[in-house]
Amino acid sequence: MDNYLTTEQASQKLGVNLRTVQKWCSQEKIPGVIKMGRIYLINERELFKWIKEQEKRVNPIWIMPKYQRV
Repeated sequence: MDNYLTTEQASQKLGVNLRTVQKWCSQEKIPGVIKMGRIYLINERELFKWIKEQEKRVNPIWIMPKYQRV
């Protein structure tokens, strides 16, 4: 059985603001979201699968190490 997270739990696990997760849910950016009244429940497996897909889309130039000026 799949585990579901509240938006507050998801925001803590992702390290982002609660309002950001709520916004993603309302814009249907996160797959596996169920809306019950005013509450969003997020499928944990689908959430982390979505995060992995987003990480693959990051431009490698932003991942390069930062060099200090000498």
